Amino acid sequence: MKAQAHDKGMMILDARGGLCWELNRTGSKMWDCLSTGISPRETAARLGSVLNANESTVARDAAVLARQLQSAGLLATVEG
Repeated sequence: MKAQAHDKGMMILDARGGLCWELNRTGSKMWDCLSTGISPRETAARLGSVLNANESTVARDAAVLARQLQSAGLLATVEG
């Protein structure tokens, strides 16, 4: 797997499965946290003010992204 940031977000290439994921800027910021083992809840606490968004909304979106990435085998299981 290789992740590469670009001006509109990030591309994640899964060489094993031959799939390419594109994340927008918000998803890219979430990936930066989630891929280091930070929980969706803690990701929201860190990013809520940066994204100028409600923390519970960010937590929900981070949890959805984490589940999608886990299902694709791109992210280890992250609790919370």
